[in-house]
Amino acid sequence: MYPNPAAGIDIINGGDLLLLCVKKQCLIIQFRRMMTLDDLTEIPDSLMQFLNDKSITLVGPKNISHKSTLFYVSEVRSEIKLECNRIVDICYLGAKILMKPKLLTGTLEDLMVEAGLDHIKRPIINNGEMRTNWQSSSVLSEEEVKYAMYEVYSCYLIASKLYDANCRFKAASSHSFDTIVKVAAAYVLAILGGHTSPCANDLKDILPCVGAEADDDDRIELLLSQVKGKAITGLIATAREKFAKSVPAGGGAIAIAAPAGGASAESKEEKVEE
Repeated sequence: MYPNPAAGIDIINGGDLLLLCVKKQCLIIQFRRMMTLDDLTEIPDSLMQFLNDKSITLVGPKNISHKSTLFYVSEVRSEIKLECNRIVDICYLGAKILMKPKLLTGTLEDLMVEAGLDHIKRPIINNGEMRTNWQSSSVLSEEEVKYAMYEVYSCYLIASKLYDANCRFKAASSHSFDTIVKVAAAYVLAILGGHTSPCANDLKDILPCVGAEADDDDRIELLLSQVKGKAITGLIATAREKFAKSVPAGGGAIAIAAPAGGASAESKEEKVEE
């Protein structure tokens, strides 16, 4: 299991409710009520540390702003506010990882279906059971708690599913690429060993020598079908051309350190010539 860095978050009415969800633990904070009753002039350190922890990805429902603000007016200070500017829209996250742009304009329920969580249904609240002012009472009904936590809990579950799937995909892709490279290396070695047209058994004899399993018949057959009837020199030339196009030109990430002592390469060459 891969470590999950996500936490669900939602902010209602600028701070009437601050909703958090991590794993199976959900927390409802009546932010303004807490600040008022406790006569606080600063946001509690534990809350500040959690919201500013960059190792945690805060994910929220589609309608939440990435700059959602906890806002409170105190008697001592004119205002106390905290901008949560690291909140990721769960629909954006889903569209990006699943590579389905339509999810950007979809609903939370659409994303739940894609993530295989459509068995979780939005709570139904009867008329008159939902208050308009969330800070009006210290006690929320069971229906209100379920309704308030539905979206933030769903966001956490979706993010967990997406993150786990993304990690597994990257691991599988890395393994697949590694296998493909080794199969290709075995093919070249077979050619160099005198096989003008290597078959699957020729490659299977060589694969253990390059640290690969010899039972990946699908990849072996795929490679042989793609190189059938082609000269090795042409294959190498094509590979070099594709590799050259894949490397960024100029301003790349590879940095060349200057020679020690500030001496240039040209000055070193002159000394050698002397």
